[in-house]
Parts: sequence; structure tokens; C-alpha cells
Amino acid sequence: MEIIFLIIKDTITFYRPFAGTISEDIVERIDAGDSITTRFDMFAYGRYKSIVTPRLNTYDTGIYSAAQWLRAIVIPSVSSIPHNVFADTNMLRKAIIEEGPTSMSSCFYNNQSLNTISLPESITSINGTFENCSALNTIIIPEGVKTIGARSFYGCPLKLILFLAHKSVPNLSSTNALPSSSASYKIVVPDELYSSWIQATNWSSFASNIITKTDWEAQR
Repeated sequence: MEIIFLIIKDTITFYRPFAGTISEDIVERIDAGDSITTRFDMFAYGRYKSIVTPRLNTYDTGIYSAAQWLRAIVIPSVSSIPHNVFADTNMLRKAIIEEGPTSMSSCFYNNQSLNTISLPESITSINGTFENCSALNTIIIPEGVKTIGARSFYGCPLKLILFLAHKSVPNLSSTNALPSSSASYKIVVPDELYSSWIQATNWSSFASNIITKTDWEAQR
């Protein structure tokens, strides 16, 4: 059986309502509305192709964990995105996160297909966010990001990390936040920050990967 479209409109409190309950079916789309009040593991282990998410204040750990058929998602404005929200969602290719959250932990851990991600300007720190995202090769880091924590891009086959609008060098808390400096990827930074960037703590280990925006544009 294939469920094509499911709409939930009325105010409701959920605890794992779809977690694994549709393990043999494919849900083409779920529109969960704005009225859900609790949601722990709400969509975990289900087979969904797309979800129109509720406008929650926070996303609980594991809400989409291992939702193996989820391919695209738009996250409305939330205050926080905790770890493992999208862990092991191996068909998730595109994620758009609207303005609101200020930090992201290991929420996309071990994703095998994510290749398009839009981060909001409200984000100030990422920590282990994209560890082992084996299809992620380009990312734009918003100007608001001031801290990049350990293992944020560890295990990613990155080709480009773009810091196009930063006014200061963000803190890189560990060299394992990025792929090995021996990998052939580029870290693109504003021209006026180049000298400071290649000398900054931990960033200096990636001096050979860092290039100016002008040089990058000339090579395109």
C-alpha cells in the first residue's frame, strides 16, 4: 500500500505517532500543520518522501532519525535544532532551514545523500553538524557563524567551503572540524581577511587550502 498524502490539521499532542508505523508503506507527503505540541521521535524510521513540517519552537532529538525515504525538507523557524534530528536519513538530499536557530549540533550525522543545504543567517555555531555526510561537497557558511566546533565536517568529501560575507575570522575549535588539509578542497574567504585567516588558531593548519574570494572567482 502507498499513502499519497496525509494532512493533520487539529491541535494534537503526539508521541512517536509515525515512528516505524509505516515501515512497509511509502508516504508521498505529510503536512503536519502548525498545531502539534509534542513530537519526540515523531517521524523516526518511517518511509516519507517529503514532509511539510509543523512550526515548532524546538525540534526534539530523533524526530526524523532514520526516516529512510525522506528526500527533501524545509524546516520552519525554530529556536533550536538538537543532535541526531536527521541522523541516518540516507536519502535526504536537500534541506532548507529558515531563520531562527542559533546553533546546530550533529543533526545531519551520517547522512549519505545530502548535497544541498541552506543555512540561516541566525546560526552562530555549528558543532559536529555534518559529520560523515558523504555526499556534501559544497557549503556556504553564513556570516553569523562565529564558531565551528569539532567534527563539524569530518568525513565530508568537500570541495568548497565558502565564507563570502564574514567580517571577522570565526573560531575553529579543532582541526578535526574540517577534512584533512591534504585533501584538495578550497576554503574561500574575503580578501581583506586572508592574512588573518591563515594565521588564526587551527586555521593555520589549513593555510594551503585557504584562498581569497578574488582568486577563487578568477579560477572559476
